[in-house]
Amino acid sequence: MTSRPPKAGRIALSIVVPCYDEAQGLPLFAERMMAAAEVVARGAYELILINDGSRDATWQVIRGLTERHACVVGVNLTRNHGHQLTVTAGLSLARGARVLVIDADL
Repeated sequence: MTSRPPKAGRIALSIVVPCYDEAQGLPLFAERMMAAAEVVARGAYELILINDGSRDATWQVIRGLTERHACVVGVNLTRNHGHQLTVTAGLSLARGARVLVIDADL
């Protein structure tokens, strides 16, 4: 399942973030990452958060972020596929001229 808000204009940076059991730290991570992206990409970015079959409330946190921030794209994998396949799923959706892959736990 993908939650993608409508976008207008060109995207300079796609930030791909695999997430596994990150519910507790994800809001702070997203806040900091969006603040940095605002400076670097001047608002022309998307934050792609991919839930890799987490056992906690990671998907609910991602859904909440997509509802509050137009730049956030949420992807929910039905089961745990591992880091590499989760990154690949995010890269397949990335629309930015440049892509940053970073783990949610920094």
